[in-house]
Amino acid sequence: MPLLADASRFEQGGWYDDYRRYPFFAARAAWVHATVPTGKLLIVGCGPGFLVDELVKLGRDAWGIDSSAYCMARAVQSARIMQADALVRSQLAAARSFAGLSGNQKFAGLVTEDLLPCLSDAEAGVAVTEARRVAPVALHIVTCSKAGDVPGSRVAELNWKTIDRWAAIVSPDRVMDTETGAVM
Repeated sequence: MPLLADASRFEQGGWYDDYRRYPFFAARAAWVHATVPTGKLLIVGCGPGFLVDELVKLGRDAWGIDSSAYCMARAVQSARIMQADALVRSQLAAARSFAGLSGNQKFAGLVTEDLLPCLSDAEAGVAVTEARRVAPVALHIVTCSKAGDVPGSRVAELNWKTIDRWAAIVSPDRVMDTETGAVM
């Protein structure tokens, strides 16, 4: 099953144009920092790494992965970001090594950043399962639909769900709505 918004969309450009100026990265970083106050963090679907950068500014040991070569070429924390696919267990294991973890060590927390809405329901399930293998705490930042679930929607190539629905899918993980900042 193909990704709803695969890496090739980023290679076309436009998704991250002038994205750095948005203040929501600091708000997201504050939420992550407050929710997982210590330990290494992995940001999955980090794009060019703006959230990783904000967490590093807060003194956190943050690392990122993204499947897009376009994003890797524009990474703002290039020494802390690697190209990897969140749906591939071996690539998440490589991210652990990349961040200096060994043996049975795990990240203190993992954040999917705007990743789940780019996946089908089945892929989102795999991503959540794999996230839990590398971190005891998983947080999800998602784009939500105010109108409710739109099954099979390809509108803006997102898997539209309400924050309540995303929260049910990833339970007991916590979810933040990208639009409102609401947390469940």
